[in-house]
Amino acid sequence: MKKYRFFILFCICAIINTISAQEAKQTTNMIEPICFNIRGGIGGNYMVSFYQFGVATNIGGYAEIPLSKKYNNWKFSPGMRLTNKNIGLDNNNVSLLFIDFPFLFSYDFHLSQNNKFRIEIGPYYSQYIGGGIFKNKINIANPFRNVYNSPCNIGLIIGAGIYYGNFYMGCNFEYLWDYINYESDFLLSLTTTIGYRF
Repeated sequence: MKKYRFFILFCICAIINTISAQEAKQTTNMIEPICFNIRGGIGGNYMVSFYQFGVATNIGGYAEIPLSKKYNNWKFSPGMRLTNKNIGLDNNNVSLLFIDFPFLFSYDFHLSQNNKFRIEIGPYYSQYIGGGIFKNKINIANPFRNVYNSPCNIGLIIGAGIYYGNFYMGCNFEYLWDYINYESDFLLSLTTTIGYRF
């Protein structure tokens, strides 16, 4: 039962926050406008199949769509981003480039009038688009089929962060699963993310 306590506590806080936010907005009954975000992140990744760590970077754009007038704290954010994952392997550097399509659901806790704490989760589709195996900064091989097996994969993003006005700062944990050759690839990433909403 202990492992469910955090989830139960989160649900209770979300319900209380939603009720208080709706009471504050009851007189206006206005839906928030659709916003757009630009975000970039940098952090580390780990390739399970080779037991290797590396650097992960990404940059992308997201729409931010309120789910309804009544529940403005809940948002749906589809997006598109470029992601580069690097690992060290046999004294070489392997660089993998993806284009990702995240579909995130988020909930905002209002800290003050302009500041919010956000928790988000959602799946994403990842398409491998290129890369290389580098030795002494020279591309010596294509990583596809050498260290990376599937051109398309699915993953999960779990993130949390704070909006200071329109500026965002947070972190994301990502799990990328090679569903075609599941015994070969699990890419785990933890990135620090900054962004701006307009």
